[in-house]
Amino acid sequence: MNEKELTAKQRQYFRQYRPKNTDRDWDLLRMKLPDLEILSLPVSPLYLEVVGSPWPGKRRNDPIHSYFDCSYQELIDRGMKPKEIDLLMSLVAQVIRTEQGEKEMVRSDRITAQTNDFFLRTLEKFGVRSDLPIDFVSLNEESLVLCGGAGADDLEKILRQAILLSEKKVLNGELKDLINAVSTESQQLMAQFLPIIPGERGVKPWKAMQNVLSKIPRSMQTALLVFFRSGSEKIPESDRVAFEGHCKRLEMIGLEFRALFPVESRAVRDETEGAEEVFSSIQDSLTRQLAEAVIQLGRNSNRKGAQNESRKRVSFVRGLLGRVGAN
Repeated sequence: MNEKELTAKQRQYFRQYRPKNTDRDWDLLRMKLPDLEILSLPVSPLYLEVVGSPWPGKRRNDPIHSYFDCSYQELIDRGMKPKEIDLLMSLVAQVIRTEQGEKEMVRSDRITAQTNDFFLRTLEKFGVRSDLPIDFVSLNEESLVLCGGAGADDLEKILRQAILLSEKKVLNGELKDLINAVSTESQQLMAQFLPIIPGERGVKPWKAMQNVLSKIPRSMQTALLVFFRSGSEKIPESDRVAFEGHCKRLEMIGLEFRALFPVESRAVRDETEGAEEVFSSIQDSLTRQLAEAVIQLGRNSNRKGAQNESRKRVSFVRGLLGRVGAN
């Protein structure tokens, strides 16, 4: 567009407003204009809908795509001001970005859904329950905190969280290894995190408990075994907070285990035939005895009474300290 070709009125307007786009910019947009249904709407209503304010120029009710049948100069000749052309180009560019963003979002959601379905089918293929509690998945403390903070409390949610982090390019460490293990359908790799045995189908009860208890220091395992069997608390005062934390966690794990493996749990609790075989594959004697004690939790009335008595003593002492104003 040449300034000399404009009328006197247009030239005056041209001096007052410097167009942001040239005829070349217009031609480039015309060439790459996608075939979008939304561009068949009139300019003024769409501008109000997208921008949130009325179209500042003359009301134009022609479909947007009809303007792109004209060259820049032809629009000027039809009485369209350069500022209107800039606004039209900005509106169309914004609509295109929005449409492309929505398509990419749909595509991303579809890929994520397909990925999730693939992982769940892989778990089903090897007989691994997708609702396996996070306690029975062998992950380090950092990974557990990361999953717990996102509300991922079972295997399916762990995998979904890992997929989400991988899409954001921030996945590393054990969660990345777990994703790789499931995606490659490698039982050998999956067995590093899940309570399964390569070449066999399904989750193994003994390995589920082993994944939990093997992370607890042996001295603490010994104290927990004594407590769960008799109710006696033989633990240094410096370790009491950690000890109480382990007690609460193992009580919850016992409930989860009994829900997942009711047959094996009844055998252990009732000491019926086959009870010894439930945890016999746990090689470490202390860990094996603690696993049995956790599942038998609540069966021993003496231990339960001792635990209740202990809680009463703690409540009494706390109440006494509160009454005398001790800190």
